[in-house]
Amino acid sequence: MASVKAAWKGFLQGVAWLLLTVGGLSFLVGGGLIHAETKTDRLTAELEGLGFAAICLIAGVSVKSIAEDIPDSDEDAEQKGGLSPKK
Repeated sequence: MASVKAAWKGFLQGVAWLLLTVGGLSFLVGGGLIHAETKTDRLTAELEGLGFAAICLIAGVSVKSIAEDIPDSDEDAEQKGGLSPKK
């Protein structure tokens, strides 16, 4: 069970960093790229890029928070009263 939790924790941390990276790139170059590809008004394209960046930021922080709430295997053993290796 601990290995499944560790796998989920690692996966969610990776997803969080991916979302935060995509959000950052969208913030920096999203408006220009949307404007160039879809031929929309520059202001509208910039607002779409900022909106997408905000959504990615909120999702990334939420997923990161969920991943941090998953306890490590050592913490599980201590909470259950079992023996865990001393640090």
